[in-house]
Amino acid sequence: MSLLFEHAVSQFSPDSASLAVADTSNLAATGDAVPVRPIAEFAGYHDSLSHPDRDWICIPLHEPDSAVPTDEYVAYTDHDVRGQIFLVEQDGEYEPVPAEEFGRTELATNIRFWHSDYLPDTYPPGYDSPLDDHEDPRNPCEPEVLLDEFEEYVRAEREVTRDGNREHASKTSARALCARGEAAIPSLTCRGQDDGMYKFRVELDADRQDERDGQWAYFVERSCVGDC
Repeated sequence: MSLLFEHAVSQFSPDSASLAVADTSNLAATGDAVPVRPIAEFAGYHDSLSHPDRDWICIPLHEPDSAVPTDEYVAYTDHDVRGQIFLVEQDGEYEPVPAEEFGRTELATNIRFWHSDYLPDTYPPGYDSPLDDHEDPRNPCEPEVLLDEFEEYVRAEREVTRDGNREHASKTSARALCARGEAAIPSLTCRGQDDGMYKFRVELDADRQDERDGQWAYFVERSCVGDC
C-alpha cells in the first residue's frame, strides 16, 4: 500500500475528524473504479483508525486533486448481512454504500492516493518518503523496436514448435498417434490451387487405391487382440 497512506494515518485522529457528508453529486458513478477494498483492508491493520464508539474503520480523505489529508473520513465495515460497505452521512443519516458501488463514486477518488497504483503530482507538506515512489525505466526502447522484437520472438517460438511437432510425427506412426488421442494422417500431397485455394490429398498405400472415392477415402479399421 502507498507510503502516503502511512503518512496520512500518522496525522489522523477519529476523535477530531468527522464523517464525510455526501450528496447525489459525489455519490454519482464515475468511469473508473478505485480499488477501495484493498485500501479498506489495509486500513484495518491500523488500530488508530478504529472508531471509538462504532465497529468502523475510519479512512481519511484527501483533497480531490492532491494527497493532502482533510479532516473528514469515510467509514468501512464488513457487515454480517450487507457485507463490505462504506458509510457516509447523507441528510443527517448514516448512508451505507456497497463497496463495489462506492469504488465507482466521485467520493472514492478522494482516497485513491492511498493505493500505490495512484501517484499525485506533488507530495503533501511534511511528507518525507524513505524511498522514491517512482523509478525511471532502466532500459527504455522505442515502441516500434519493442513490437519488432516481440514479433521476431513469436516467429522463432512458432518455428521451434513446428519443428518439434514434425520430428515427433516423423518418429511415430499415424496409428500410434491416433491411439494417443492425437490427430494424424500418414501423408499429404498438395494438388495445386483452385480459385485461390490450395487442394490437398491423402496418399494411400498402393493396395488400397481402389477404395478411393474421387478425392476422398474413408476407412473404418478394426483391431482385435485375442478372439474377435
